[in-house]
Amino acid sequence: MIQNTPLLFRADFSEKSGLGHFMRTYALAQKWKSLGGRSLLLLDQKSKNIEELCQKSGLELSLLEKKNGSEEEAQSVADFALKNQASLVVLDGYEFGDEYQKILVDKKLKILVFDDVVKFTYRNAALILNQNPYANIEMYPQISREKLLLGMQYVLIREELKKQKKGYSNQISKPLNLLISFGGADVLGMTTKIVEALSELKSLIHFHVVFGPKNSNKELLLKQDDGGKHFSFYLDPPIIESLISKADLAIVATGSTVLECIYLNTPFIGICTSENQSQLATYFENKKMGSIFGDQGAEMLSEIKKKVELFINKPNQLGEMSKSLAGLIDGEGSRRVCDKMLELIQL
Repeated sequence: MIQNTPLLFRADFSEKSGLGHFMRTYALAQKWKSLGGRSLLLLDQKSKNIEELCQKSGLELSLLEKKNGSEEEAQSVADFALKNQASLVVLDGYEFGDEYQKILVDKKLKILVFDDVVKFTYRNAALILNQNPYANIEMYPQISREKLLLGMQYVLIREELKKQKKGYSNQISKPLNLLISFGGADVLGMTTKIVEALSELKSLIHFHVVFGPKNSNKELLLKQDDGGKHFSFYLDPPIIESLISKADLAIVATGSTVLECIYLNTPFIGICTSENQSQLATYFENKKMGSIFGDQGAEMLSEIKKKVELFINKPNQLGEMSKSLAGLIDGEGSRRVCDKMLELIQL
């Protein structure tokens, strides 16, 4: 039984790293809390949206004094865990390496580590969670199988996302409801590039454009504002589940948002915007799931425009894509991971 058992969740959140690490950690912390446990979150910094999400779900949010994956930070995290009687620490971020993990384990703490790209040896981890569809045991030759939680059966789905779950559809809206989202900062400026490339089709599309306050092109984007006729803009929304669910098509980075599209059966065009997304992009491309682009140049923009035009003219293709996504992610990943964590705590 969980019975108010405390767990500590340390997630990386910054302008550079974005919300990805926090959001999947939040999903797991949210589930642990719903099962009767205490979920303690430690972050580098807060935001209004994060505070509201944690408050709504009953999660206990704190800020770190020592940051950046340093040994001092690891000591601080260990002390915080022990002070709050948390025997298990969940780590999600690319700064929490082997030495960082060892400091926690030397304090008699057990750790679950999120992974995407096998950046460390994970020799100190009690559990390794890689929810990506390409994850397999061959990636971790030195790790015993019982420590590995791999693949889409462990995709962490937030409760807010579950409320938006829909069946696949062969119907599309007229005009096409198109979601464009590349994270809060969008350092490559993909949001602006996509909007400009598709602007000639605006009579056939309603653009739902998500961007954050750190987007350097936000003023350029807002020049397209026509009072909601063809464009709807969403500045730093706390969650975009409803936008994904209502979209006929989403154009997004090939990160965790793609997994949310799959869960909601929303067809997508994925663009690889960082190195840590490349394996996921390659997997989707090989499996012919969605439309994947690795280059961000003019040729890519032209191809995306052609693809969108094709979907508008042949909407049955979007219906087939939606159908192909149905059931790939069942939404029970958070419960499965919580079961594993409870087993670990009770050893």
